[in-house]
Amino acid sequence: ASPTTIGRFAQTSKKCYELTHDDLLWKQRVLNEFTLFPRLKIGETYKQYYKKIYTCHSYRSYLQKKSFKFSELSLLNDFLNS
Repeated sequence: ASPTTIGRFAQTSKKCYELTHDDLLWKQRVLNEFTLFPRLKIGETYKQYYKKIYTCHSYRSYLQKKSFKFSELSLLNDFLNS
């Protein structure tokens, strides 16, 4: 399910909201979609990590489609690895 679908599901009831805010859900999504070895910052939740990585990957795809300079992609990679 897409992040948008999960957000809509969260709005249907209090129980659904609680389910979509469970860190185990977001941990599974991170492990399945991005990496088996996530590098979370101290105090960062898997939901926050997923949002950061999802946003960066979407932006990276946009940059690649628009043929932006290598330096801009390099800066994005540096951000992802920090």
